[in-house]
Amino acid sequence: MKKSVQLTLLTAASLAVFSSCEKVIELELNEAPPKIVVEAVLKDGPGNNSVLLSYTSAVYTDQTFDKISGADVRVTDKDGNEYLFPEDTYIPGYYHNPTFEVLPENDYTLTVNVNGEIITSHCHSFAKPGIDSLAYYPSPFSAIAEDTIYMIDYYSVDNVNEVNHYRLRIWINGEEQTDYYYIGNDDFINGQSYNAPFFGADAYSGDTVFVELITLDKANYTYLYTLSSNASNSTAPANPTSNLEGNAIGYFGAFSTDTMSVVIP
Repeated sequence: MKKSVQLTLLTAASLAVFSSCEKVIELELNEAPPKIVVEAVLKDGPGNNSVLLSYTSAVYTDQTFDKISGADVRVTDKDGNEYLFPEDTYIPGYYHNPTFEVLPENDYTLTVNVNGEIITSHCHSFAKPGIDSLAYYPSPFSAIAEDTIYMIDYYSVDNVNEVNHYRLRIWINGEEQTDYYYIGNDDFINGQSYNAPFFGADAYSGDTVFVELITLDKANYTYLYTLSSNASNSTAPANPTSNLEGNAIGYFGAFSTDTMSVVIP
């Protein structure tokens, strides 16, 4: 039996990275023992954090990943302050701390204990980024569309004092546009004002557009980059480069963010 893996990548053009079209890869995959999956996302807002724990499922089934309950999850900052992340009473495998928030230019360590199996990871948070403005304008494809299609650009200024890596997320009418990844770095825009479009995220008159700008450390950028690059390979993709230490796959990120919204008239 074959398992279909589908992933799409698009990066912001002004951040000088590449784009690719949607591609479906048919793979012959071997069975493997279950591994722990860690998806740890911490942000600069109280309660805006989550650590999801699960096991990988067999590749020849359509089952969802089995959630991991009863784990001990902790986060420690550079000053030695420790924060417990208890499991949600109603959501198995979901761990969070309602008062924790990422502080800029800090170092964080994640420690997960699953039945005596220890997984750790380290992450650096950067200065808070800023979205200066959002712009919208008719897409070139509007000429052949029944309704006017609007493209969305965001404008920002790169922090000259840091080596920055970025991820952008966009929601239209509350629905995140997940067909593409929007990632990039400041290799060619260090300290400069810049703008970049969200290709593939079409908006129409009356739509509400919400954008989130996220600063990543290099390890998390590399994880997303390798995850995305697997889609363009015809050979069997390897697991993305993880920043976890231990018998696990996934990632740990402590992110600084900025958000902005606009309504298309």
